[in-house]
Amino acid sequence: MGGGGNISTPTTKTEQNRNPIQRAPTSKPPFTIGDIKKAIPPHCFQRSLIRSLFYVSRDVIVVFVFCYIATNYFHLLPSPYRYIAWVTYWIVQGCVCTGIWLIVHECGHNAFSNYPWVDDTVGFILHSAVLVPYFSWKYSHRRHHSNTNSLERDEVYVPRIKSELQWFVKSSNNPLGRIVLPIATLTLGWPLYMTSNFLGRHYDRFACHFDPYSPIFNDRERLWVYISDVGVLTTTYVLYRVALVQGLAWLVCIYGMPILFQNAILILLTFLNHIHPSLPHYDSSEWDWLRGALATVDRDYGVLNKVFHYAPSTHLIHHLFSTIPHYNALEATEAVKPLLGEYYQFDGTPFYKAFWREISECIYVEKDEGSHDNEDEGDRNLPRKGEAASTVGSLSESDCKFELACNSAGEGEDTERHSTGRTAITSYALCLAEASCEAYLISLSISVQIIVSITSTSISNSIPSLPNPNFEIFDGKDFPRWHGKMEFFLKRLKLAYILEEPCPNAPGSEVASDEATLIIEQIAKWQYDDYLCKNYILGGMSNKYYDQYYVKCKYAKEIWDTLQAIYLAEEASSKKFLVSNYMEFKMVDDKSITEKVQKFQLITNKIAISEIALDENFHVGAIVSKLPPSWKEYRSKLLHKKEDLTLEQLLQHLQIEQET
Repeated sequence: MGGGGNISTPTTKTEQNRNPIQRAPTSKPPFTIGDIKKAIPPHCFQRSLIRSLFYVSRDVIVVFVFCYIATNYFHLLPSPYRYIAWVTYWIVQGCVCTGIWLIVHECGHNAFSNYPWVDDTVGFILHSAVLVPYFSWKYSHRRHHSNTNSLERDEVYVPRIKSELQWFVKSSNNPLGRIVLPIATLTLGWPLYMTSNFLGRHYDRFACHFDPYSPIFNDRERLWVYISDVGVLTTTYVLYRVALVQGLAWLVCIYGMPILFQNAILILLTFLNHIHPSLPHYDSSEWDWLRGALATVDRDYGVLNKVFHYAPSTHLIHHLFSTIPHYNALEATEAVKPLLGEYYQFDGTPFYKAFWREISECIYVEKDEGSHDNEDEGDRNLPRKGEAASTVGSLSESDCKFELACNSAGEGEDTERHSTGRTAITSYALCLAEASCEAYLISLSISVQIIVSITSTSISNSIPSLPNPNFEIFDGKDFPRWHGKMEFFLKRLKLAYILEEPCPNAPGSEVASDEATLIIEQIAKWQYDDYLCKNYILGGMSNKYYDQYYVKCKYAKEIWDTLQAIYLAEEASSKKFLVSNYMEFKMVDDKSITEKVQKFQLITNKIAISEIALDENFHVGAIVSKLPPSWKEYRSKLLHKKEDLTLEQLLQHLQIEQET
């Protein structure tokens, strides 16, 4: 959701006719980094803290708005639309979170503002919020910028040569492998990169972004890695507390799934910026910083360009000048295009087609033709001309450049390269060959099962098909009747215990692990049942009372107790008033006795409606005692009767006496 215009279409005839798969130039460019900088308007290098804060604040507000809509309105939708709404929320929220991530990524390059401490503060807070160790990633990412496309020193998406490929790469060369690999790459690529440097540079020992003593970091950086870990652990603890209050299903749906999509989008964007059939990679004898930085490709994501702040569409200028803020990167890119000429790489292929092409075809790299004359001992294992990827039009002046070997139809079969001359690239399969295949396959299987299990459970738990109570809604009247029907309805669903039992307390550190697990499960069940109970009670109210109690009360018991305190108290007060009227009622001689008794009976009927038990003999005696003074003798006569009179008999006697 960034600022800027649209991606411009190629304007020159050369750009229009250029094949997106045509090999990028690998010779030393006729310009220097200073020449490129002079071509960029000076104001493009200016950073504005206010402007950067505006973009990131705007996106954060959008995230919270989407969360509010999801938590407050999705449960009101009918079942089919509820599922669609949740999936849409995950995707859209993931895209917006990616936009925030890409802005915050500029903090690590000091492109957010002119104040490094501000950049690090903003970056640390927002990256920790999505479980990214800010300083750890900042250091490894800067090394990636310093060594882009170096076969020995680049930190991520480093290709392997053909002779290093293991059995797994070939065994995945089938339809099932081509389906599993993209899904596994997008879902597991980022967390595995953070935890085991998957897709990253090969080190002699285990590398991890959370380990201060990982070979990724030097001694000066270790303290900041610890600080990064504290940030991630703090977020993890906050998420744990939220899960205890709101439930695991709620947390997965509102936070977990959008972050999963965010991480998948990050892998997709970075993969497509660095993986392309036309891009070369260099070994130490040929690599230099400028040629490495130029070997990246800009992509077009249509309407998502604005959501992603044009970061993947201006990736080349970002590698050349990483301190240019995103809102100036588009203008800077347009300014350098004429100077870069064929050194500027752009591919407008739809991202889903490009991702399938790159991950299916870009498997390994091998040495350029014509480079064997200067082959040293370290190069003897490289594939020679005539092996699986011979090339048309290779560069004879390049001693140690490498070219792409595209995926062959069969194992070890020689294939002919297209005349476009595809160049060096890597893929997910290359990094699999770097690790222990058996161990990774086990972890992959377990991870996929966990994700599928949590996702399916989260969807089914958080967006259930709820039965509807078949009685009138409460609109402030007849509360006792509504109260009784709702209580019966909740008992039938086995949810009424929520109105009496509090949520179990979280287990302490002294509790055994098995018992703690059981308690956590009980807490999760209580929270889920409370969620259902609350929504049933609120759903049985008119809009006026729904809005009032949804905001006012957090739990179902709070709503229930508040309603009882208000309306049952009013009912109790009303009963006291009726009893008082009953006891204080007097009959006088100004009207007929029949009218007086009928008026007294109205009070009696209201008492009966209020469910106050009134004995008939008591009521008959009360009427007799309240007869007016002129009826004193008859009252005395009735009081001394031995047999008891019913109310009907009394009324008949009074009627006869009045007529006589």
